[in-house]
Amino acid sequence: NGFLIVFASNKARAVAGSPLHTNFELRKAGETLSLYGPGGVLWSRMPADYPTTPAFPAQYRDTSYGVNGTGDLRFFRPSTPGAVNAATGYTSVVEDTSFSVKRGLYSAPQSVAITCLTPGAQIRYTTNGTKPTETTGTVYTAPVNVTSTTVIRAAAYLAGAAPSNVDTHTYIFPASVA
Repeated sequence: NGFLIVFASNKARAVAGSPLHTNFELRKAGETLSLYGPGGVLWSRMPADYPTTPAFPAQYRDTSYGVNGTGDLRFFRPSTPGAVNAATGYTSVVEDTSFSVKRGLYSAPQSVAITCLTPGAQIRYTTNGTKPTETTGTVYTAPVNVTSTTVIRAAAYLAGAAPSNVDTHTYIFPASVA
C-alpha cells in the first residue's frame, strides 16, 4: 500500500539508496507490461487486466500512464511519481506541433505554417514570448508571416486529451537586431 518508482531504463540497477532500474525498456510505441510478485505470481498485466484497452499505448515525454481514481487507465500530465494519480486523467495525448520553417537566421520574410497530426486539435500560438494555453494565445488559422525577429510558441489542444507540449521557434533577422 505504498509507492515504488522503478525506471524501465534497461540499466538493471538495484543499489540501496539509489533509484531502481529494470533490465528492459518500454518501447515508445507501446506494448504489454506485466508485474510479478514473489515466486513469479502475476499481480497485474496491462492491458489484459483492462479489457477495454487493446494494448499498452504509445508513451510521451513528461506524461505518465496508469490507473485513475475510478480504476480506468489514463494519461497523467503532470505525472505524479511517488503519489496517487489524479482522479480523472486524460484518455489520449495530443501530438506535438510542427513548424514548416525551421528556427534560425533569416534575411527575407518567412511564412510559417504550424500543423498537428491529431485530428480536430486546435493550435494556439503566441509571438510575445508567453506560453499559449487552451484559452490564451491566437487560434492558428493560417501561416504566420514573420518579417522581423520573432519568437513563436505553439501548442495544440483537444477536449479530453492532454495538450501537446509547447514548441518554441525563434526567427532572427540579424539586420534588425541591435
